[in-house]
Amino acid sequence: MVIIAAGGGWLEMVAKLLIVGREQISRFMYAHFNFQEWIVTNDKVGIRALEICYIMTNNTTTTTPTGLFSWIDAFEWIALSAITIIVMISTHSLEEPPLTQTWAQLGMGVGCLSFVDFLANLMRLGNYATFQIIAQCITVFNTVLLLPIWILWLGKQLETIQIQQQAQAKPENQPLTTTATTTAPKAQQQQQEQQQQEQQQQQQQISPQPPVQKTGVAAGTTKEIPEDVVLS
Repeated sequence: MVIIAAGGGWLEMVAKLLIVGREQISRFMYAHFNFQEWIVTNDKVGIRALEICYIMTNNTTTTTPTGLFSWIDAFEWIALSAITIIVMISTHSLEEPPLTQTWAQLGMGVGCLSFVDFLANLMRLGNYATFQIIAQCITVFNTVLLLPIWILWLGKQLETIQIQQQAQAKPENQPLTTTATTTAPKAQQQQQEQQQQEQQQQQQQISPQPPVQKTGVAAGTTKEIPEDVVLS
């Protein structure tokens, strides 16, 4: 689709440049060359030859078949038809398309009229007067009414899609900030607890343990003395 649009725009630019060059050289030749008297006095053969060359490249006459630039216009209509058909197919192929189906159907109508306009441009070679009127009517209806509505509708939908994406992006970013702020104190508390535990272990290793007194008689026990020893 991008290639078709780029090709149509490039051809239109080249055609406009050729039209400007044709107008300039025609005016220059008419001002500086003798087109009034070629064979006899005031026969105007040169002006007729210049007019024939103008008709061969013109695309606005209504009495004779047009020339070079008419085929460029015909290609532009077939390119527009192909673009709208591709947009219609791509929109209907998605389960949840970002663009509405009604907008795609309107584009399909624009594409069908563009294709009919292309055919009318081709049929002008057979019956120029009839198909020229048909082509002009389709061109006016398509370019003045339908195509501007289609483009404005597309711009409105793109604006709403951008707003929806921004609204969806904000809730996703908020939990990240809250978790970032809540996880920082938790990490500091864990570090403090680890430091306290390490200090307690170090204090237990440094403090001396009380010595254990070893006695022959256990505390709280009595030993009987023989009577012989007491009497003596």
